Amino acid sequence: MQNKTILVTGGTSGIGHSTALLLAKKGYDVYIVGRAKQACEAVVGELRAINPNATFGYYLCDLLSQKQIREMAQKIKTDHQHLDVLVNNAGGVFASLGMTDEGFEKTFALNHLAYFTLTEELLPLLKNAPKARIVCVSSNSHLQGKIDWDNLQGEKKYFIMSQYENTKLMNVLFVKELAGRLQGTNITVNALHPGVVKTRIGNKSQNSIVGFAWKAVSSLAGISEERGAATSVYLASSDEVEGVSGKYFSNCKEHRVNKIALDESAAQRLWEISEKLVSF
Repeated sequence: MQNKTILVTGGTSGIGHSTALLLAKKGYDVYIVGRAKQACEAVVGELRAINPNATFGYYLCDLLSQKQIREMAQKIKTDHQHLDVLVNNAGGVFASLGMTDEGFEKTFALNHLAYFTLTEELLPLLKNAPKARIVCVSSNSHLQGKIDWDNLQGEKKYFIMSQYENTKLMNVLFVKELAGRLQGTNITVNALHPGVVKTRIGNKSQNSIVGFAWKAVSSLAGISEERGAATSVYLASSDEVEGVSGKYFSNCKEHRVNKIALDESAAQRLWEISEKLVSF
């Protein structure tokens, strides 16, 4: 029996790293996405030590770049005939308004547009699997999120935590709209809150005060990275959620969402705007 193939973004550290390791223990063929070759090779070495009988690999990509995402997706489609699970995990926080080379605000580009583009690019491979799943790591921060259609990228007003909350809300809206579009297919899609995890995500803010604050909070209240990966692994592999789609989970259970995330028109509007931005 052929192993199922899983792709995990942000697989070299934090929750993504633990997700990859836990899925390798379950016997899956795991491929990770990372920015640094040395870090990716180190993780692949860990995966092979866990399960010498499975297949592991990596793809290099800066997920802030739409161009690199598309180029990576083409390589993946060349290398594989199908994909059983896509785990959109990579995310970050940026202290101040900063733009990518393609003109997108960085938090918006990494936390929302990367999910959107990579998923769209890999849908043909997911459709080729007997049953496929898409797992999107969001956050309970989305409960405080808002959607300001005139300030989606913080163009007029930017605050780090607000933008993080807003983009995590976008993850949930993305899942809602995608689930509707995939209804009747072999693919399910769900979002999740990993918990407050002891990771270095706050360091990505490039601001010493924000990084220190994040480290202090996560150190005091945070759970381990392995526990933080538990719900991602659950949604990627458990028979209990086979056929479940368009939901939001925390601690491996369905969880309430921001009331904005229940607005079908908002989900559709965000999709259409995102589609125009990335020119699909």
